[in-house]
Parts: sequence; C-alpha cells; structure tokens
Amino acid sequence: MLNNIISKIRKVLDEKDQVRESTLKITREVVRLSSEAIRSLHRGDFQTAENLIKEIKIMLENLASELKEHPEIYFSGYVYSAYQEYVEAAVLSSILKGDKIPSPEDLKTPYVPYLLGLGDVVGELRRQLLDAIRKDQLEKGEFFLGVIEEIYEALSTLGYPNAIVPGLRHKCDVARSILEKARGDLTNAIHRERLLKGIKSLAEKLNVQS
Repeated sequence: MLNNIISKIRKVLDEKDQVRESTLKITREVVRLSSEAIRSLHRGDFQTAENLIKEIKIMLENLASELKEHPEIYFSGYVYSAYQEYVEAAVLSSILKGDKIPSPEDLKTPYVPYLLGLGDVVGELRRQLLDAIRKDQLEKGEFFLGVIEEIYEALSTLGYPNAIVPGLRHKCDVARSILEKARGDLTNAIHRERLLKGIKSLAEKLNVQS
C-alpha cells in the first residue's frame, strides 16, 4: 500500500522537477537576453534591443502559461529575477525612446519584480546621464536626472516590509545614493560650463579692448 502512495508522489515530484529544470533554463536565457538588450540600448542600437525585448516577452508569456499548474515554481526567486531583468530592459528602452514608462499590465509582469526592475533602471539612467555630460548634452542630462528622481520618489512611497516586497527597501537606498551622485555629477558639469563661458566671455572682452 505504501509503495503505491510513494509511487504516486514520485510521479508528481518527477514532473515538478522536470518543470523546474526547464524553467531554470528559460529564466537564465531571459536574464542573458535582457543584459544583451540593455547593452544594445547603451550603444544606441534600439532596433536590436527592441527585437530582444519582444523575444523575451514572448518567452515569459509562454512560461507563465506553462506554470499555471505549478504556482510554487512561478512565484520562485529565479522566475521573479528573470521578470526583474526584463522589466529593467523594457523600461529603459521606453525612456530612451521618449515613450511613457510601461505598466506591469503593459509588460504582463507581476508587481514585485516590476518594482525591483524599476529600481534597477536608476543605475542605467545614471550611466546615460554621465554619457550626456561627456558629450556636453546637459539638457539631456537634466532629463535623465528628472526621471531618476521620479522613479526614486515613486518607489520611496511604498514603505512595505521585506515580507511583502523583498528587497525594495534596499533598492530605494541604492536609488537614493545614485540620485545624489547623479545630481552632483550634473551640478558640477553645469558649474564647469558656466565657468568656461565666463572665461571665454572675459577673453573676448579683453581682446576687444586690446
């Protein structure tokens, strides 16, 4: 009798183990493609990034459908990490293209990894801000600083414990630190530009007088 019970349990667990292994493979690929999409965005290759993001979205939609009967796997950390990386790539893409920030419903993403992915976008935006400063595109830098501030302020209103949104407080702390550094980066660049303009103006006046 007990052998029959164990046999039945083994069959169920074998199926779950196979699903888990398949899910791990898919989520690793999602993370890899998301990183590739973000690198493409930083290079300005928006078409490649868009194609990758569309591919990732389809992969995750198929995965969600396959895991309907396995909620304990769907709500696991590695699946949420894959969603988080996808959100980071998709939101960054929308910002850089001048589109509105997509919602969880737009991306078909659970709320928790959406929030964590949104927090990760802040670091990528500082990189964009620094690139804008190097190219003397200070207005563009001000735009990125504004988006960083908007994301931080939005996330900081969600004062939930880790039991509800694991890792969110840490994301907010990191975002605040990045915001302060980004603000300092841009302020220094603006002061430097004003100083250079002042020196140039003074030099032109001295040349005229001489």
